[in-house]
Amino acid sequence: LGACRFGRTGSSSHLGSIQFGTISIREYANTIGDNPSCGDGPALSLSWAFRSQPVVMSIDEYESSRPPTKRVLDALAIPRERRERILVRLGFSYEDILQAMVEKRYDQSCRERTLSRLKYQALEERMEVLSLRCNRRG
Repeated sequence: LGACRFGRTGSSSHLGSIQFGTISIREYANTIGDNPSCGDGPALSLSWAFRSQPVVMSIDEYESSRPPTKRVLDALAIPRERRERILVRLGFSYEDILQAMVEKRYDQSCRERTLSRLKYQALEERMEVLSLRCNRRG
């Protein structure tokens, strides 16, 4: 990303310095996603496709273009309706979006089933060890 140089200066009072020159920002396209953590509506993901020319700027330019404060997690969530509009604008049909939501819901139910079974994991492992011991003796 950025060029980083580390070196000793001539002065004995400085142990070293780091300087950043420019950064390159690669912008990726959006696509329909499959993240089961997306609670409502279709998931939005980054695709493998990206712009061939990255955005290149100095660190100072980048820092001055950023908002003064970090956004809270809730501000990063994209509402369902907006995600649907983005996907339609990208060329996905409502059928594509519905199919992705069905698949996502299936993945969510599998995740829920796995989580509900985790409380029995230690017991199942002990039973398996006992079963193996009994089979060796038999």
